Amino acid sequence: MKSYSYIYRILTAMSISMAVMMSSGCSSEKMPDPIKDIPETSGTELAVSVALSGPTRADGNSGFEKGEGYENYLDIDHDNYRIYFFSGGDNPTFISTFKPIMKPSVPSDPVLINNVETYIYNFRGEVPADLGTKFRLVVLANWPEYPEEKTVTPDGYCLVKGETTLTSIYNHAKAQFSYLSSPESSEEWLGLPDRLMPFYGVREYDLATIENGKYLEDGKIKDNTLIDLNSNELSLPLLRAMAKVEVILDNPVADFDTVIIDKVNYKGFCAPDALQHSDYFHDYNWDKDFIHKLHLPDGKNTDDYISIPMRRTKGTDGKYTKRWIAYVPEYRNISDEQNNISESDVTFISVKLKKPEGLSQDGEQEWAIANKERNIYFSTNGSEAANKNDAQAEKDKPGRYNIERNNIYRFTITGMTASMDCRVDVQPYASVSLSYDLGLMRDERGDLMVLPDKELYPNNEGNLPDFFLDYMKDKEWPKDKDGNKLKTEKNDYYAIVLGNDGDIKNAEIWLKDAQGCKILTNYAEKDDNSENCSTREVIDYSGLTAAQYHKDRDNDHRLQHNHDHSSVVIDPEGRMIFKQGDNTNRLLVESWDQESQTFWYEKSRKEIKKITEEQIRTELGKEPTTEDMLLIGQDVIVLTYQKADHTGNDCPGIDTLIFIEKATSEPTE
Repeated sequence: MKSYSYIYRILTAMSISMAVMMSSGCSSEKMPDPIKDIPETSGTELAVSVALSGPTRADGNSGFEKGEGYENYLDIDHDNYRIYFFSGGDNPTFISTFKPIMKPSVPSDPVLINNVETYIYNFRGEVPADLGTKFRLVVLANWPEYPEEKTVTPDGYCLVKGETTLTSIYNHAKAQFSYLSSPESSEEWLGLPDRLMPFYGVREYDLATIENGKYLEDGKIKDNTLIDLNSNELSLPLLRAMAKVEVILDNPVADFDTVIIDKVNYKGFCAPDALQHSDYFHDYNWDKDFIHKLHLPDGKNTDDYISIPMRRTKGTDGKYTKRWIAYVPEYRNISDEQNNISESDVTFISVKLKKPEGLSQDGEQEWAIANKERNIYFSTNGSEAANKNDAQAEKDKPGRYNIERNNIYRFTITGMTASMDCRVDVQPYASVSLSYDLGLMRDERGDLMVLPDKELYPNNEGNLPDFFLDYMKDKEWPKDKDGNKLKTEKNDYYAIVLGNDGDIKNAEIWLKDAQGCKILTNYAEKDDNSENCSTREVIDYSGLTAAQYHKDRDNDHRLQHNHDHSSVVIDPEGRMIFKQGDNTNRLLVESWDQESQTFWYEKSRKEIKKITEEQIRTELGKEPTTEDMLLIGQDVIVLTYQKADHTGNDCPGIDTLIFIEKATSEPTE
């Protein structure tokens, strides 16, 4: 059969595109909820920022890709994180636990750091009385168990002031997490309460170098002062502990029966071997970011390897997609001085082609195992040939890839070539930080944005992400005042609007247009006699006060509608425009009279360099005034305005008005 031949060639000679991208125990002690007023405390306080970066999608320019769903989630509601003070220097030791006086509040607006939108989460708490001028802040999140303060060291996994080192914590057996087995069909890979991604972050601060030592006096920290580290440059980034592996079959005919990742480590460390944030973060410079060394238990791979079936994802319609994922600990595929990694020791992905329909008919070739199973390697081109070179893959040198924390390894099978090969793109995945807003970017009002995307979610309802559709199962979709569901139009997005409690579970869901206006109604039907013909009602929050009005399908603010469907509008740039019903003949309006429905529009504009008296006389059609004569020798703009009626036709018997203005350095339209 033709279909059999087509599918057979995919596995005998398939073309793979693999993208490697950086993807970037609970406490019984409860942290206070966010509050408007900071409670009174005694002594010195510290305010510090933790940065969530990476809402920008990897587009080939920025190269950074955000996480999705629980890849960005930190269990703040259950206080499943710790912040510690450690000393500065080469061998940092424990000083104290930093106890914020309230949970971090969600920032209202992102800031742009190295062209990556970053959200800053602010903490504030008391400073230990004996804190030195050099110290480290260490953040652990979603760990299976945390070290707690003690006065002695019974098992090594505790915090003794002046004794416990940072390396002893992140190298301890209790600082390891177990691999996640493939979930049941009804479950997700990541989720509450015990399938979360561990995070780690550390940063050293030297107060003598911050704002010219303003927090110091006589070489010590000032009493009763606020040490403000809430700035973009001083924020503390976090790093994920797992790698994500993703296989996508982008072919309308073929399908896989099974996808298995073979040779996975049982355990991994929650933290990298990093004493300073500069060990893993360099302002989004991919040549250095993020960490490029493994931190494995006992310094090597597990002796007994395991295999994990990769989980096939489902769309919101309940149907399976052609996308398989798994989250795994780090794994060494490249030999080093202590570990010899042979070709048989490396991780690979085994794919088994699904039997084509109709193959069992009489006369068909037998479906042979050898023809339907193939291996994909973590190497240049994903090929076995490149895997034979036991060296780091480089731009012009085939080789292998280790499986490193905070990375996404994406294999996209797209078509067929004469040999099994693939194109490899290496891109970073932006850092993640303390967040409970699913890693979403924010609009100008500060609301969380959920953007439809046909390429990422082609089979999902409304092309919306899975985590948002799951979130909406307990929510009501936006409706108009009559209870009709609001329809999404091009460039519309859903906004998660947090309340005063900052809890995403209690948030409202709005539908917004491209300019961030809240949509109140669906578009009205076309009606010659209605001012609201083909418009929808919105609330605009861009000004000092909210404004409610109607917008047409070109996102223009409707001021006047005529029987022939011409209209006077204000466009998204704030300019008054007259236009025909088909959005043609757009004229720039200088003034508009609502009662008479007439307007003056700019009919022409031209520039004249070093205008002369004669040119002024010619352009005005009359003798220049004293004021006009002051323009002689200047660069000017000659503007001609014409009065028009509501149909856009020039008013009969109305002369044009001509003005001559001194040209500015700004470009003209």
